[in-house]
Amino acid sequence: MAQRVSGGGMGMRTRKKSFVAKTAAMLVMTIVPFSAVELGSGMNGGGLKVIWAGLTETDTADAWNGGIMFPEKSVQVEGTHGTTVIEGSNDETNYETLTDRQGGNVSFIADGIREIEENPRQIRPRVSAGTSVSVNVTIIVSRGKD
Repeated sequence: MAQRVSGGGMGMRTRKKSFVAKTAAMLVMTIVPFSAVELGSGMNGGGLKVIWAGLTETDTADAWNGGIMFPEKSVQVEGTHGTTVIEGSNDETNYETLTDRQGGNVSFIADGIREIEENPRQIRPRVSAGTSVSVNVTIIVSRGKD
């Protein structure tokens, strides 16, 4: 949108609104919700399948609050990759990368499935690197193995 400005003896001139200002105003980070499907009650109290679909490098995944109720967790990531990490939080503010049973970070640069060692209150995936990323993250949780 052009704006008229007095030109101080040079007549009228037009000035265009900054492209950067327009672009910054249009950028909105998307919050990607999760969906949860109950897997049945079974002998050990059943479990859930928690899914974030189409997560990209510009998205923020909505954190799932049920982590502490289900100590057994595995996560699968499929799609077009950058780097996807699985994070947890007990204070609902600060998120840390979770680890597997061998002490390695739960991080994916290709399709895969990993077990999660920690039992935080909140869990979320985050695409930490890459361009044109689109991944589906599925976490299966259960009350435990007896």
